[in-house]
Amino acid sequence: MQPENISRMKEYELIEAYGLPKDELREFRKTLTEGTDWEREVVGSKPAKLCPVIFTEEGVRKALERFGVIQAKPVQQESQILNAVVFRCDFPNYKRMAVKLEDGRVVFANVADARNFYSGAKVQITQKGTQFFCSQRPDSRIRLFNTRKSR
Repeated sequence: MQPENISRMKEYELIEAYGLPKDELREFRKTLTEGTDWEREVVGSKPAKLCPVIFTEEGVRKALERFGVIQAKPVQQESQILNAVVFRCDFPNYKRMAVKLEDGRVVFANVADARNFYSGAKVQITQKGTQFFCSQRPDSRIRLFNTRKSR
């Protein structure tokens, strides 16, 4: 059965939407023809090597066929909201912080700016697949729990 409703997709969108293994897809891309199955989207003055890969309709069809996706329906990723406590937020990369979930696991969460958080602060984390995100954006450490600005 051939997948239907296929359109051009960026490589990372294809990985997330259909749950394809990243390393194996990149190895498979080496067997495809550049220009007909996939191409690079040139962004600004970046070298072509660093620009994102876009699979054409034919390339998407071949990739889905190779990995056994019978129906071309993206995997629905459900997001869960979890309560957590900030474990560590002083990493050199201020877009990440370590949080301790209710079940005792310590995971890394992506955040807009971790510099305004502090260890021990209670936050809500959104889990999408295997990634964790914190949507709170405090203006300062004092306003950690009051994130809405008054107008």
